[in-house]
Amino acid sequence: MSNASPAESRPVRARLVTAVVVVVASLVTVWRWDGPPPRAAEAPLGEFSSARAYATLARVLGESRPHPRGSVANREVRRRIELELQTLGLEPRVDRTSAWRGGRGAEVENVVVTIRGRYPTNDALVLVAHYDSVPTAPGASDDGAGVATLLEVARALVASPPLEHDVVVLFDDGEEAGLLGAQAFVVNAEESSRAGAVVNVEARGTHGPSLLFETKHLGWTGVRAIGALERPATSSLFSAVYERMPNDTDLTVFGEAGIPGYNFAFIRGASHYHRPSDDLEHLSRASLQHHGDNVLALTRELAGRPEPLAALRAGPRAVWFDLFACVTIAWPEPASFLFAFASTALLAAARRRRARGVDGWLVAAGAGWLLALALPSAAHLALAPAFVASLGAALSTVPHRLAAGVGAGLRLLACGLAAALLSEVGLGLRDAFLG
Repeated sequence: MSNASPAESRPVRARLVTAVVVVVASLVTVWRWDGPPPRAAEAPLGEFSSARAYATLARVLGESRPHPRGSVANREVRRRIELELQTLGLEPRVDRTSAWRGGRGAEVENVVVTIRGRYPTNDALVLVAHYDSVPTAPGASDDGAGVATLLEVARALVASPPLEHDVVVLFDDGEEAGLLGAQAFVVNAEESSRAGAVVNVEARGTHGPSLLFETKHLGWTGVRAIGALERPATSSLFSAVYERMPNDTDLTVFGEAGIPGYNFAFIRGASHYHRPSDDLEHLSRASLQHHGDNVLALTRELAGRPEPLAALRAGPRAVWFDLFACVTIAWPEPASFLFAFASTALLAAARRRRARGVDGWLVAAGAGWLLALALPSAAHLALAPAFVASLGAALSTVPHRLAAGVGAGLRLLACGLAAALLSEVGLGLRDAFLG
């Protein structure tokens, strides 16, 4: 027979529950972060099918060779993109123009097509992917995966009832040469003045989850739209770090023009990035499916709302993260200071209770949960540019799974503390009512 009192056994039980929750949450994290199962070519046309997108990409790439801006192979890829759009009943346009950015200039050939909404206005959603590659890689992932994603999303939109807003799909040229295609669109294209928001699709590897790793000019309203993602892999911390690194994508150009935007990419398999092995064989169909699910869901959420896309700026800045790629947790940034204050007060109370010999586990667990909520904002405030530059250089040598594991560990900590808190409350109620 145990002589332990209920008060003494409570912390042990709470920690046991915490351990079980952590194990279960770890398994859920591994499963969800592996990406959704690829859908077959027979999937309904209104859904995204990675099998169809993969077959489309194979047609677009043809011989799967490098196709940098200005090359014969580049023009062949561009013509195949036009053909795929025409097959969908759309009328693509090729904008041939010169672009200059950062002291670099060249002629580019952008492919632009508009999918009309129910109420065409001066407010359109722009979907962006670049079709040129570097001279050393076939570009199946960077950014063939983005091109295939947008072509399959266009197929799904054409097969579905019209959305409220127009959707402009831009396949731009010269991204690898200095973001020249995006620059040409923003400066010269007739649709640029109607761009209310942008969704950019990229890759810096060949597999892994489709990360929402960067946002531009989003307020609370724009962040809430992220809730439309069925399998979110995102954090405001990603964007805070990325903004202070020297990397750029096409979204940089749109951000400089003041247009709200979202940026998706998968980054595992970075050893194939800009290498000859960036080919169809190494491209993950699960990652392609995740790209498509994310872009299609966000497109329907943004272009399907009746209010102007400028509303995405409304509200305060926000802090958010996904919980095991199942749901996005978000709150206005000012609330983080309340979490930090409450955490400090609860930790101080727990210390006083412990000093008096009173069990402080309940108070400490509550403090830990609130502190876990406050951590992302604290990280935002602490990220000095010099620190992030050093961090980016260090992380470039760290395996992505390790980096992802650190992020998952922080989420597990928060979940575990919450479980401990809830189990302690339950045990306290049991003792109070049942003796």
